[in-house]
Amino acid sequence: LHRDRVLNLVAWRYLRWYNNDEIGKLAIGDFADNIRKIFDHTSKQDITECPPEILNKRFSIFSAHDVTLLPFMVALGAFKNHEAEVLEFDKVWPEYGTIISIEHLADDKDERFVRVLRNEEEIFPLTHIENFKFIWE
Repeated sequence: LHRDRVLNLVAWRYLRWYNNDEIGKLAIGDFADNIRKIFDHTSKQDITECPPEILNKRFSIFSAHDVTLLPFMVALGAFKNHEAEVLEFDKVWPEYGTIISIEHLADDKDERFVRVLRNEEEIFPLTHIENFKFIWE
């Protein structure tokens, strides 16, 4: 019982900490910048501007620690409906092997959209890419 209370407090403190824009950006670090680079290049109409290492990619894989994934999920608003309550550690903290899928999609008019999943559960709903750029600005 004591262990659970301590872990819940840890989750609560990290959520409060990462809700600070400056701390959140520092914690996410190059992760968001790498995503931005891929999105910028894959959104270009003129593919001659796209570096060869990105041009033919259908997907990219990044690896990150839990203390990078958590502020990224906070920035996406994954816990915004729970600000007033202390969340259970297991519902907040990214467990070992967590997969964050960032889907960059285009429709037949070449409008770009983004959706983010955590272990196949949507944490950032499908939205126009312009509504996602806040993550690296």
